[in-house]
This record gives sequence, structure tokens and C-alpha cells, in this order.
Amino acid sequence: MSDNREKELFEQSIHSIQTFAEKGYINEAFKMLEALEKAYPGKRQELLWNKVWLQEKCGDAKNIILSLFELYDFYNDENAYELIEESFFIPQREQLESKYKTNKKIVENYNMFFGNVPESPAFFVLYHDDEMVVILDKNKKKLYGWTKDKINIDAIEKSALFLEGALFCKQIEEIADRVKPELSANGFELAIYLVFSEWEFEAFLQIANTEKLIKYGRYVFLVEKEGIYQCFKDSEFELPGHGYSLNGRKLTLHTCFHDILDAQNQRKRELSEEVKRYYKENVNEVNERVKVGKPRILFSTSRFSTVLQYHARNAMEAARKLGCECELSIETENIKRVTPLKQMELFMEFKPDAIFVLDHFRFEERGFFPDEIYWITWIQDPMNHIIDSETYKKLGKKDMVINHFISWDWLKELYHGKLIDAPIPSNQDIYKPYELTNEELDLYSTDICLVCHSSDVEKWIDDFLNGTEMDEEIKIILREILNLYFEDAKRGEFLYNKADFATYIKDGFACKNMALNDLGIEYLAEQMYMWFNQRVFRQVLVDWLLDAGFENIKLWGNGWKNSPKYEKYAMGPAENGVTLSKIYQASKIVVGNNIMTTAAARAWESMFSGAFYLSNYIPKGDDLVDINLIMPEGTVEFFEDKEELIEKIRYYLEHEDERKKMAEIGRGEALKRMTFDALMEKVIGLLPEYV
Repeated sequence: MSDNREKELFEQSIHSIQTFAEKGYINEAFKMLEALEKAYPGKRQELLWNKVWLQEKCGDAKNIILSLFELYDFYNDENAYELIEESFFIPQREQLESKYKTNKKIVENYNMFFGNVPESPAFFVLYHDDEMVVILDKNKKKLYGWTKDKINIDAIEKSALFLEGALFCKQIEEIADRVKPELSANGFELAIYLVFSEWEFEAFLQIANTEKLIKYGRYVFLVEKEGIYQCFKDSEFELPGHGYSLNGRKLTLHTCFHDILDAQNQRKRELSEEVKRYYKENVNEVNERVKVGKPRILFSTSRFSTVLQYHARNAMEAARKLGCECELSIETENIKRVTPLKQMELFMEFKPDAIFVLDHFRFEERGFFPDEIYWITWIQDPMNHIIDSETYKKLGKKDMVINHFISWDWLKELYHGKLIDAPIPSNQDIYKPYELTNEELDLYSTDICLVCHSSDVEKWIDDFLNGTEMDEEIKIILREILNLYFEDAKRGEFLYNKADFATYIKDGFACKNMALNDLGIEYLAEQMYMWFNQRVFRQVLVDWLLDAGFENIKLWGNGWKNSPKYEKYAMGPAENGVTLSKIYQASKIVVGNNIMTTAAARAWESMFSGAFYLSNYIPKGDDLVDINLIMPEGTVEFFEDKEELIEKIRYYLEHEDERKKMAEIGRGEALKRMTFDALMEKVIGLLPEYV
């Protein structure tokens, strides 16, 4: 075929494509174009321009840019660049610069941004979606295109991560959801380091909703190596365990983390030597401050446990009142950690004489803390390492152990009688009588007050059975057992220890001619004792009161409003502290509702606030912390069953003078014994015995 004939056929084909497109047959036109691309490989540039024309007909911005990108990239086609600039860059420039400046201001005010950002971008995002981003370098008149890396998100381990080239926000959020820790409900988060080159961060600020991202509090923005090194000058940032590239390029900045790790290890070795040297040289001064009752105390706690955090802070404030110099070790952000290096830095900066820790011992720290320092462990939870018979053997001469579980004789025997009674007190500076306004009286006043979350026993049973892997036949029997216990409890037939629950479960399965292995019984008994029983007890108490005809009741806590039966009495959650104290103060009777301990925090908070506290009864030996071992006989009123609960509430509502007198006696005796001031005075007073 002659060249003229071939040219004529090619032009006729192009004309046909254009005719089809003009008449609306776009798909057919594209198929013809694809056929021409195969038939005329030497006409690729011209065909690309026709492809651009067809894509414009469709309004297909993504593929228009890709086709123009191909023209520009392969042919240095100035016309392609000019069209890109005119059609895509100029119309968007003002909007892109505006979003850039808005996001730049947001991240620069964010305390987890490290690096520098130019005032105006040199790189502009012409197109982006969940799979691709196309960037224009305005200064060099160049185009760059990046596609998303395919990552098996399900295989990513739950640890701190660094993500380089983090330009695909949907993928970032999918990864963040994958690594979300179970403790996130308590605020605990794993750091996700978004690592950028300079041009990537300029592009990111034109794409991302930075305001949304920083609200999560788990992202750290790092620009170039300078930003990485700047960030990890703060030893509270946990080094990432894994890294991924999100935009198709190789990891280029991850080597910084190896350098940082080496530097941190070197610093730890240096600090360890400094610690040993300081305490060997200053042991006499440390002992002298302990002897005169003015030790420097470092209190260690966690922001991820509200209870432990408050207890440590309250104990610290009490120690300060006694003239002790104190410091607190705690995470400053949800994604930060008191890393070993941070711990060493704080230690050498403060140089404490004593460490005050909840539930942990010196030997767990692998020898960092020298023997010359005093270590105070406050047992508040029966963790495995606490009830381990080998623990006592690992304690040193200057290890003091104070114990919340004063009713557990077996625990005292485990520690060879060396435990010091230290039930958890309350803060008398917060929980105390206040001058209530008329508005507060209207809102809080009631005859009967219960502070506890809603139980919803039936829902707990459903959730537990649906969330536990076991045979359907076992689930059916277990549902019957749980419902049977609920019915027994309504008659006041409660169980108070795990052994009795194990027997109850065994008997329930035996009635159905079935037996479970010991591990299965142990697990179910633990669930019933620790979680189910408390819910049953609280719901039964409220039902008893309502069945008896009491109407002036207020239920403070989550969940009560969800039930039509309790909605009328539900007040929502009570804010701990001053508000809760005022709620107690405005209530005539506060009913104890903790089936595991009579010396619950609510008891002391109520008494300190000036309320009359009616405690539930727990048999001796089953009470984790028996209030009778703390308060003098006759200073706390109890109820053992439904009849006694109803009888005593009616009596004390009718006898106001006696109720107020009991509230006054209870408050006075509690203040003598159950303040953090009294606790720390006792601890500091006994510490010289460990010199």
C-alpha cells in the first residue's frame, strides 16, 4: 500500500471516530481509537491528542490528565504542557493556594508537627483520588504522577508506624483503624508517623483535611529528615516498629530511625552510669531525708487509667502538704509513652529518694533503679505478678509494699506479714460539704441516690454469649444458668465469691447431664463473679426500691435512660469531683451498690460530702476490703436483704435527726482514717524503718 493511500485511510478513520463521537457514540469511538493504536503504532502522538479530545467529550478529567501526561512525558510536547497549565492549573491555583495556607496554619499550630513548610507551594496537585495523584512543578514546568502502593492492611501489626509519602488519606485512615488498640476507649493510642519529603507535604496540604486528622490525636507529621530528628529529641515519642511507603516510591527516610535508636541506646547507657554513680555518692543524704520525713518522691502513674491517675496525684498532693518535694511521671499525650529513656531522663533530672508506684515492683525494671533508692508499691489490683508466690522473694531491703486488700489474709501470708494496710481513701479537699445554690438543690435533691452505671442484665447476657466462642448447646444451657441466677438474686440469694459461682455453674450443667472441663468452669466463674454479679446486684437493688413504692429516686450513671422502666429516675452520668460531691450532699440517703467491697470509693466520697451512707452487706471473708476493719462499730449502717433495705430507708427518711447524726458521725470517723493525708503520713512515717 502506498504512503498516500495509508495516510488517506488513517485520516478517514480519524474522521469516523470524530463523527461517532459527535453523534454520541463515545464507547464505539474509543474502541475504534484502540484499534487504530494497534494498527498505527507510529501515529501514537496524534492518536493521543484524539484520545484527549474524546475524553474531553466525556468530561473524564483523570484520563485527560493521564493522556496529556503521556504526551508531555514521551514527546516533550509543549502544547500538552500548555493545555495542562491552562485547563487544570490556572483555574485551580487560587483554590489550591487557599487550602494550602489554611492547612499550613493548622499544622504549624499542632504540637505534633515537625519540619518546615514554605510560605507558598512550588508543587500543585492537578488531580488526585484514592488511587493516584498528579503533581505540577510550576517552577521547573514538570509533571509527576504517583499511584498508591497496594498494602495488605490486614497483615499490619498493631504498633507505632511510620508511613512515607502519605498522600492517600483514605488509606491512611484504613491503616489507622487496623492498628487501633483495644485500650483506645481509655485514650491509649498508637502513634502513626506521617513522613513526607518537602514536595509531598506541599501536595498533602492541598489534599488533606488536616483539621479532621489532628482531632484524632494519633498522627505525627514529619517533613524530611530534619522533622524526624526534631521529633525524636522528645524521648516520649515511641520509635515506630514498622514502616510502609504509600505512594509507590521506596522508603527513603526510614534510616533516620536506625540512627535515632543507636543514639538513644547510647544515651541510656550514659544515664544508667550517672544514676549508679549519683546514688553511691549520695546514699547518706538520701537516707537522712527519709529519716526526717522529707524524702523527695517520684510518683509514677498512667494517663490511661483514670482511677490510678487520681490516686497517684492525690497521694502526691498529700506528700507535698507534709513538706516533701515531689514529681509526677505520666504520659503527656495519648500517643506518647514514658519510654525507658524518658524515665531515665526524668529520674536524673529530679533525683528522687523514693519511687511511689501502683501495682508494680522494682524488680520489674530490670535493674535500672539502684538499691539505694526506696521503692513504695501500692497494691490495688490482684494482678498475676502481685499474687505470685515468688514475688516476695524478689523484694529488697528498701522495698515497702502497702496493700488495699486489707481483708485478704491469704495475701498477707503470701508476703509473710510484711504488707502494710492501705485501703484506697478519698480526697477530702474535693469531697466535702459545699454551699449549694437553689438551682443545684433543685437538680440534685432526692430521698434516695444511687451512683452506678445501668446494668441491663438481659443485654449483658446476649452480648456475652454472642461474643464468646462455644458450642450452641453449651450457650443454651449457660443462658439458662445466667437467667436462673438472676431470678435467685431477685429473691436476695446472691453469691459473693468465685468458688461458689464455680459450684453453681457445675451444678447447672450437671442438671443437663453435661460437664465442663476445669478451664471452662474457671473462665465462666470469673466472668460471673467479676462482671455479671455486679450488674445483677445493681439492677436488683433498683427494682427492690421501685417495687416498694419509692418514687423520689435519682440514678446517676450511663445507660439508665435507655430503659423505659428507669428513664423517669435517670439523671445521666455524674461528673467526678465537686459535682458528684454536691449530688451526694443533696441526697438524703446514698445506697451502697458494690457487691465486691463495702469500702468502695463511693462510700468515702459520700461520707466526706456529708451524706448518710447506707452500705450493702458482704459476708466476712468475701469482702475485698471490709469497711468494718476501718470504721468503728456503729458508725456505718448496713442492709443485708430486701426487707432490711426497705425498712432502713423508710426509717431514716422518717427520722431526719438520727439520719443527720449518723451522717455526721460517719464523716468524722472517715476523715480521721480515710484521707490521702492520713495515708501518706503513715507511709512516710514508716519509711525510716527501711533505712
